[in-house]
Amino acid sequence: MLLAIGMLRQDKAIDFLISLVAQGKDIDAKDAIAALAIYREDRKLWQRVDRASEQRANQLGL
Repeated sequence: MLLAIGMLRQDKAIDFLISLVAQGKDIDAKDAIAALAIYREDRKLWQRVDRASEQRANQLGL
């Protein structure tokens, strides 16, 4: 049961970091990407980071 609770916390933390990539201040987005870099080998998670980055670029008109 503790493992499941830990996974939920981890999922929420990852979701939070990805939200910073998409909508946070520039410095926070950069820091979030750096924090998420440990998951670079997780293709599915990194696709989420890429989508969040694209969403950010679209919002900024880049």
